[in-house]
Amino acid sequence: MPYAEQSTWAAAGLARTRGILHDDPDALAEAAELWTSIDARFERACTLRLLAGREQVGASSPARR
Repeated sequence: MPYAEQSTWAAAGLARTRGILHDDPDALAEAAELWTSIDARFERACTLRLLAGREQVGASSPARR
């Protein structure tokens, strides 16, 4: 992914997308860290909401795919 290597913004966006598509909380956490590193507060907040939402779904739904 050449764009991710050249741009922290692109890397964060791709990490968040990977987290959403693959239900991967580690990728969402990586995205949040990358957003923090470039002071993208809105994007970080959106990513943290996704992360929190997935944790809540996992806690209330024991039968996950």
